[in-house]
Amino acid sequence: MKIFGKQVLEKVVDCVCDVCGKSLFIEVDGEKVEESGELKAQWGYGSKEDGNTYHLDLCEDCFKVALLALKDHRRSLVMFDENQELPDENFGIDQLHTLQDESELLALVSTRVKEAIDDTKNTHHRLRETLSQMEKRDKTFSKE
Repeated sequence: MKIFGKQVLEKVVDCVCDVCGKSLFIEVDGEKVEESGELKAQWGYGSKEDGNTYHLDLCEDCFKVALLALKDHRRSLVMFDENQELPDENFGIDQLHTLQDESELLALVSTRVKEAIDDTKNTHHRLRETLSQMEKRDKTFSKE
């Protein structure tokens, strides 16, 4: 037996940059999508910040400001050290998770579209099987 009742679900309807207050939601094809960067840290035993946890949601502009500040700080630390490289335009970029060029993006989109088509075909096949089983069952009941 199924028992029905009302259930209230909370959903994130907006998120704002902790620095400038701008919404982190953008509209893509009529849907709201969150586009944000994060700066977070959780410090443990032995740290000067022991027990402190930080988390900042950042818009793209404020993220770039923070990144540039860290890049400048890195540059000032290693400027005269011949064993260290100065930060370049790739400073902070996760090379393993960053699309390098348009062909990679197209390949990713193509893969996702193929997966969606396969999922649709599988769902269609399962629906046809279910419909066929229901029709057989109906014929069996109508004979009785």
